Amino acid sequence: MTTTRDVNLGTLIPIGLFLVAQTLGAVWWAATMTSRFDSLERAFTSGQSAVEADLEEETASRIEDRRRIYDRLVDAEQAVASITAESRATRAILDGVDKQLAELRTDIRTNNDLLRNVLVGLNVPQKNN
Repeated sequence: MTTTRDVNLGTLIPIGLFLVAQTLGAVWWAATMTSRFDSLERAFTSGQSAVEADLEEETASRIEDRRRIYDRLVDAEQAVASITAESRATRAILDGVDKQLAELRTDIRTNNDLLRNVLVGLNVPQKNN
């Protein structure tokens, strides 16, 4: 009976040592993988933070650009409104000047006709045009 037990112990010890070595290797591998995953996670988190910071900076820049564009549009609209108002005022002034010129032409014709009649009545020789 001792020979069977010796044989069993003789084969069980190497198998046990093999299993212990394999278990230690698996634990070492798991620890290494955990360390690698942790470093990858830190790199991903820092990369994600950098991307988020860049995105926030770009968003802020775009918002500022849109504010400047909006301000320019408001300024342009105000300038157009001012030009339109000035154009209407100028048109009103020009219409008044045209009316006054028409009245002056009528007055000049009337005065010329009256002067011609006076000169004809005084027998003043007239120049022929």
